Amino acid sequence: MSSRRSGGMVSRGGEQRPEAFVGLRAELAVVLVFGAIAALLIVGLDLRRWVELVLLAGIGFAAGGWMAVRTRAAERRALDGRESREGGGGPEQE
Repeated sequence: MSSRRSGGMVSRGGEQRPEAFVGLRAELAVVLVFGAIAALLIVGLDLRRWVELVLLAGIGFAAGGWMAVRTRAAERRALDGRESREGGGGPEQE
């Protein structure tokens, strides 16, 4: 990922999307693979049922929280770039 912040748009398959959201698909794939591997390992262990459920729920909440934080950060970057291209003013400017 690039460290420079540009509010540009990227085109893929005729679809325009903010540049800030490009890396989220790869992160989602990594989180899903990690979750699937963790689930298989936890279920394969000889633990009590409630311990397995607590571990699986914890991993699920952590993965969902991670994706929520990263998506909100990408949305904020995309909105900041759009506002700077449009001239700055937020909702208070009419």
